[in-house]
Parts: sequence; C-alpha cells; structure tokens
Amino acid sequence: MANVKLQNISKSFGKTKVLDKISLEIKKGELFFLLGPSGCGKTTLLRIIAGFHRPDHGRVFFDDRDITELPPHQRNTGMVFQHYALWPHLSVSENLAFGLKMRGLSAAERDRRVKKVLQMIQLEPHANRSPNQLSGGQQQRVALGRALVLEPDLVLLDEPLSNLDAKLRLEMREQIMELHQRLDLTMIYVTHDQSEALSLADQVAIMHQGKIQQVDSPRQIYNHPANAFIANFIGETNFIKGRVRQVQSEIEIETEVGLIYALKNSTEFKVGDQVHCSIRPERLSILDAANTARNTFSGLIERLIYQGNHEQYFLRLQNNDLLQVLEYNIEFAKAEVGKIALAGCGIEDVDILKQEA
Repeated sequence: MANVKLQNISKSFGKTKVLDKISLEIKKGELFFLLGPSGCGKTTLLRIIAGFHRPDHGRVFFDDRDITELPPHQRNTGMVFQHYALWPHLSVSENLAFGLKMRGLSAAERDRRVKKVLQMIQLEPHANRSPNQLSGGQQQRVALGRALVLEPDLVLLDEPLSNLDAKLRLEMREQIMELHQRLDLTMIYVTHDQSEALSLADQVAIMHQGKIQQVDSPRQIYNHPANAFIANFIGETNFIKGRVRQVQSEIEIETEVGLIYALKNSTEFKVGDQVHCSIRPERLSILDAANTARNTFSGLIERLIYQGNHEQYFLRLQNNDLLQVLEYNIEFAKAEVGKIALAGCGIEDVDILKQEA
C-alpha cells in the first residue's frame, strides 16, 4: 500500500501540452479518482504514475521514494486497462499467473496466489475457460484479478467499466468497492463518469485542460464546486449571471431576474465582481404565488416531465434563461404547463462562482 506524491508534473506530445504542473498527493488506502472530460489529461497522468510515460518535468514519489526513472515492472503496481488486454489463447488461471511467471515466482507460489484471487473475483468455476467464453463482466473481473494477483502497492484503473452495460457497471462498482475495503489497497481510478466517482471515491481530483481544478470529497465537490466548470460538469445546475452588489455576512448579487442572496464562501468577492450564481435543480422548489421570500424567480412553465419519484419543471425567466427545478416524491403536480409559476431556494443553496473561472 503506497502513498503517492506528484510534484509539478508536466507532459507534452509534440506541441500539445497535455499536463501542466500537476501536484497531487494520494494517501495510503484511498480509492482516489481522476475525473474529467475526454482529453483533459487524466489517462496520461495515470500512465506516468504507472511508468508507461515519462514526465517532461516533475517527479513521482511512492512513500517518499523517487520512482520517476523506474520502469513499470519495478514499481509494484497493478494496472487494469479499459479494453481488458487478456491473452485469448490462455485460460483464466493462466492469464492470472502470467505476470507472476514473468516475475520469476515459483509454481507453488503462483498457484497459491491464483487460487486466492479466483476466490476473490468469484471465478473459481471458470478457471479453465478462455476469455472468449466469458461475459464482459467476467472478463473485467479477470483483468482486475490479474492486477490483484501481483499483490501490488498500488492498483491503477483506466476507465475499467466503460465497455460494460449499465447493469454490469453497477455490479462491478460494488465489487471494486468491496475489494478495496477488504484489501485496504491504494487505488487510483480514471473515469469521465461522474456517477462512478461520486458513488465510489474517497477523494476526487477534477481535471480540465491538463490542470487540477479541485481535489475534495465527492460530497464537497458536488455541493461546493470551486468554479463554474466543475459546477456544470458534475451533475446539473442552473447558472444566473450577475454582479456583486454588497458583501457583508451575506453576498448580494444583482441579476437580470432580481436580487440573489448567498452565504459567503472561501472565495474573496468585492463589490462589482462579475459572478455566476449556481443553483442545483433539486435545491429549488415550486412556491405558492404569494410567497415573498428572498431568492424567488417567476417564470412561464414551458415543460413538465414526470419521472415517478420526481418531476422536472422548466421555467422560462424574464431574461429568457431556462430554470430547471426538481421536485421529489410529490403526488400531484405543483404547476401547469403554460402557466406562470414561482420557484425559490434558500441562501445556503446558492454557490457564487467568479465568471472567469
């Protein structure tokens, strides 16, 4: 189990800068996610940790040991690839044992480890089958088992569930979480799937254009995004542009749809700053027309989508912005399509983000 430190990691391919001065620390035993859109540099960063790419600048440390120049086979990491990379001519057991054989372990030790991992990944009955006789979920378990059988200090997972259907992805998430908790391994997991990161991660690093935007717990990232990119990338949100009018114990923002009030956060704002007011749809509610509370918005209901446990309302505001509202577990609709309705939220439900972020 390794502690991983990255110091000022930069990497370019030709004239394209893929990583720009990345510094990061991943603690022992964490299930740590690198999350971001395609092309943000997350897989390149994972491959630098694995040793498949060498950084142009910066250093990689495992437990304060500089391993930047070490080749992959000397780092004691296990890698799970997106496309499984199983040997089609070898059985499940032989695929698991392949890396052990390359490391020169005895036949008895290889056999012991393979049996142990087959039990972990619940594939003992399929030990002698070839990969093409397995389902996609079973193949992914073999790929995971091949990393675990090495008894690595660090497991690296590169979009491991992207080739599975929705049901299998959910099953494999549970298995990865259970194995992580049981084995107490440090795992670094690359994905662009926000739901995977939010449901599995201890900590998440959000990446964009080769830089780290925020490192935090899933709950903190969702509820308190560091900038407008993160608020828009993680889940859904409503953005209302405005200008800071007053900063005291609360922040008062002047917008085209009225004044919005928010709690002060760690960002320093001053009067005149151009900002985004970010409000998650589930933080808004359809209100009684007579409500006079702060942070209320009047608009025309353009659409209403009923989805069983919740309803989505789409309000067209006076500045032509479309405001989305989610109402959960309601028996009757709170407003009608084509009618004017009022939506509102508390001051604690508004995140104020600088527009240039």
